[in-house]
Amino acid sequence: MKTFIRKISKTVEQKNLNQNIIDKIDNMPLITENIPYEYKYDENEIKLVPSIDLCNDFVERFEKFIQSNCNTILIADYDNTFTKRFNGDEENFNSFTVIEQISKKFSESQKKNHKKYYIYEHIMVEEEAREKLKEWYGKTFINFVETKIKKEDFKNLVKKAMIEKQKVWFRNGTMKLFDNLLEKKIPLILISCGIKDVLEEELKIFLGEEKYNKLINEKLLFIIGNEVLYDNEDGSSIGFKIPYIYTCNKTDFLKKIFDKLRNGKKVRVLMFGDNYYDIDLIESINDDIEQLLGVALDNKGKVNFIPKYQACILGDGDFRFLNFILSMINN
Repeated sequence: MKTFIRKISKTVEQKNLNQNIIDKIDNMPLITENIPYEYKYDENEIKLVPSIDLCNDFVERFEKFIQSNCNTILIADYDNTFTKRFNGDEENFNSFTVIEQISKKFSESQKKNHKKYYIYEHIMVEEEAREKLKEWYGKTFINFVETKIKKEDFKNLVKKAMIEKQKVWFRNGTMKLFDNLLEKKIPLILISCGIKDVLEEELKIFLGEEKYNKLINEKLLFIIGNEVLYDNEDGSSIGFKIPYIYTCNKTDFLKKIFDKLRNGKKVRVLMFGDNYYDIDLIESINDDIEQLLGVALDNKGKVNFIPKYQACILGDGDFRFLNFILSMINN
């Protein structure tokens, strides 16, 4: 562990950054929670064990990433990535659970399908998992249309979930992350299987309309999510824009915005997500990335995100690590 710390400190010294940042690294509550790890199986107990080889690989990637002269783009999932999955032992709402408040029937069908399909977001048998996840989201959207929800309902549902019930919690450090984006002019592409109307309303409440609009207007925040279609006469939901977004096809929706942002040049990408497949987003744009750093959010799960990701934030943790990385780069 100390060797890993010294290597990171040396990298920072070579970057000629100030002593305060070097002190932060040497104190290491920041990095030790996020070092690469591998799983060791001891009978039925699963243990997270730091891997020296993986740590060495991470240090090399980290060094190349912060020393790159390319512009930076952040790419991230939303539910259970920007938001916390748990508040203590209680599970929070995601962008679909927010909708469940409007219909008991929809809520019951969602719980039943979640129990059946959720495991496939973290299963390693990819072909089987992809089919099951597509099936899950298809059923969700069919059940959603039956709610006949209207566009104006989303604001009230989100407000109820966030303020009255306090069931949507953003990770500590999220506001600072958005402040870093504004200060350094680094764009963020949020891409989610969730409902775009819900994501927009949650971010408006969390950030405040002024900061939210500033991020949108300065083209520093791009939100990609499933778009609801509404009846022209009564305004009720009648379906979703096709094709819909689910866990395994996000990459199809990313490339257009990514290409516009990179403007024909290679970039460095900081990517973070909470499931095994989020990092697959990079496949369609990999040739346009000079340096990649992938960070997984392990929401109290037992998923081996390494080696798909280069680092992992354990225990439904906060964004200190990501803000630390942002503090060391400039666009």
